Amino acid sequence: MKLLINISFILLLAITAFTLQNCKPDDEVGKTYGPYTLGEARDYLDFKPGSWWVYQNNKSGLYDTLVLKSISIRSQTFTGKNTVIKDMVNMLIYSTTTGYEYKYYTWGANPDLKKEDLEKANFISLILGKSKAGDYQGETVSFFYPFDSAVTSGTGSHTSYYKKFDSSYTLNGKTFFSIRKFYLDHDNTWDRWWVNYYWAKDVGLIKKENIKKEESWDLVNYNVEKP
Repeated sequence: MKLLINISFILLLAITAFTLQNCKPDDEVGKTYGPYTLGEARDYLDFKPGSWWVYQNNKSGLYDTLVLKSISIRSQTFTGKNTVIKDMVNMLIYSTTTGYEYKYYTWGANPDLKKEDLEKANFISLILGKSKAGDYQGETVSFFYPFDSAVTSGTGSHTSYYKKFDSSYTLNGKTFFSIRKFYLDHDNTWDRWWVNYYWAKDVGLIKKENIKKEESWDLVNYNVEKP
């Protein structure tokens, strides 16, 4: 009997040790991650509906006018084994020239991921889709936050990189400030070539350039209102 008790005790200790060893922080539940917000990136995106931008093509000389039809930036809570609180963006821009719609939206968060992946939920990618009736161009990522050159984003068929910050950038005689530049190795919304996007604080997108074609759409006029 004593031998049986000793064996049972040893087995209990072994099970306890195994359980403690395998209960790593990744397996913890009931934690809250966030809130993860757009922070300073909001100054590049958040404008009132009705705001507009006029771009000119450097090769053809054609113009394109884009109007912000709707925008929603709100905090959303994702619950599961854990909880993630994250800013979500939905934005619709319409071209009065070509009839294309530009839909921007962010991916949600999976609260059931491992700890190290949950801590990365602060990464907010802005997916851009370009389409009109009978013509779907595709999706790409031309903007993400935090502004970190050590990380990348994309949709699977391409990769987006944060390249650099410029304190100012002059375009068509106008100077813009706090510029964020992104590089796409395969832009699904523009001929699937290498494209640079330039975003200016309190203005939005001021330039996109197709590196292969040496073609660009440059901001020539705009009227934006902050909310």
